[in-house]
Amino acid sequence: MEFAGKSGDVTISDQYGKVVKANHYEELPTESLRIDVSNFKSGVYFVNLKVDGRRQITKRLAVVNEDYQYRRL
Repeated sequence: MEFAGKSGDVTISDQYGKVVKANHYEELPTESLRIDVSNFKSGVYFVNLKVDGRRQITKRLAVVNEDYQYRRL
């Protein structure tokens, strides 16, 4: 990871811009970050990584909640 060892903030926002999760890292890890989104509702989210106070990366994240209830028809 090109930002390894630097301080950074990761925020996840919903499609309306509301921040639903935020983490601060004094030192970003050398491996990929794992973020638990299992409690998120299905929808589109945006993951923002800021390093040294500047936005570096924004990625779109689609979450599909697979906790379906089956009903007898």
